[in-house]
Amino acid sequence: MDRLATIYAGKIYSPYNIHAFQIGSTLGEEIRNLIHVPAAADIAATSTAMLFGEHPKIRIAEAHKDNAPADAMDSQTWLDDMIEAIELHSRISEAADVCSGLGGVFLKVDWDQGLSEYPIINIAQADNAIPEFQFGFLRAVTFWRVIEDDGRIVMRLLERHEPGAILSGLYNGTPDKLGDNIGLKAHSSTQGIPDTVNTQIDGLTCVYIPNIRPNRKRRGMGIGQADCAGLESLMNSLDYAYTSLLR
Repeated sequence: MDRLATIYAGKIYSPYNIHAFQIGSTLGEEIRNLIHVPAAADIAATSTAMLFGEHPKIRIAEAHKDNAPADAMDSQTWLDDMIEAIELHSRISEAADVCSGLGGVFLKVDWDQGLSEYPIINIAQADNAIPEFQFGFLRAVTFWRVIEDDGRIVMRLLERHEPGAILSGLYNGTPDKLGDNIGLKAHSSTQGIPDTVNTQIDGLTCVYIPNIRPNRKRRGMGIGQADCAGLESLMNSLDYAYTSLLR
């Protein structure tokens, strides 16, 4: 509740952060006594259930024909084993929830042969990504995450996906500046990451899934719109109504 009060009082807003609704600018005990109704989270959960209430069936067409060739059936078996091993169904359900709340989600392929014999489908949060669109299509994207933050110095890992390549770098900066590339070996958690990976494919090893377009606050950017976009004042009123009811 203290974190919500800080967010609401500071009027922090992000085009992706639809879960953090502005309740108002009132400070002190009044705002701390407000009841937050998690309607946005319920909408996201409902959207996920509608999309993936049943697990999608992912099949190789040739493997389900009469007298299917052996290699197609072997490929289907391998695909089924991979889907189970990387927990694909739970991952896409999580992605759907994120997509509803943030207006979009990224799915990217990662791999670690010491961890899994299969490629891993990972969820990348839209508010930790800087996408580049051309004619509405994703052409490149840079993902970032904070490695260390002492309040004064911030160390960030950047992972840029381009057609045919993945480029990584570790940057030492401040809360509002990226800073300088200090090399991936400068931190123990990034020492095993290569600077450049040639994927040997023409496209990207990630995709962007928009919730719905256009994003009315960021028209022309190619990003999606959250299910609760434009409902901030209603969510605000709902919180005040429930708070009044409790009192």
